[in-house]
Amino acid sequence: MPSGGCIGESIEREPCRAALNKRVCGLFERSKRTYGSPRIHTYLHAEDWLVSVNIAADSMRRQELVGENPRGAKDWPSRTETPPKIPDLLRRDFNVATPNHKWCGGISEIPTDEGNLFSLCCWTCADAALWSRTFDCRP
Repeated sequence: MPSGGCIGESIEREPCRAALNKRVCGLFERSKRTYGSPRIHTYLHAEDWLVSVNIAADSMRRQELVGENPRGAKDWPSRTETPPKIPDLLRRDFNVATPNHKWCGGISEIPTDEGNLFSLCCWTCADAALWSRTFDCRP
């Protein structure tokens, strides 16, 4: 039903809706069940279907098609869980009498346009001298 899509007074709604549902389902299955309505709409538009993104979303909703994350859902962190309590091994006492006795470190995640950048720092508690700093694209 491309070349005009589902618009116009002369086209009956139910046959048009059935054709649209069939095409949306085909595109969804071709994507291995990963595409959402914006991407489905883009492909419909490329095939000359004249439908809005809301019509594509309604078609997916009627058919109970929900795009899934191709990399799999992350178990943690979720919005409802609280992070596990990390033990405070130094008990917030950073004072040391001898060097090389206590070391501290930290990691930071820096979002960029090309992906996340991770910064890892390590320093000695004796003189607070920065011992190491590493940047990488993976944690």
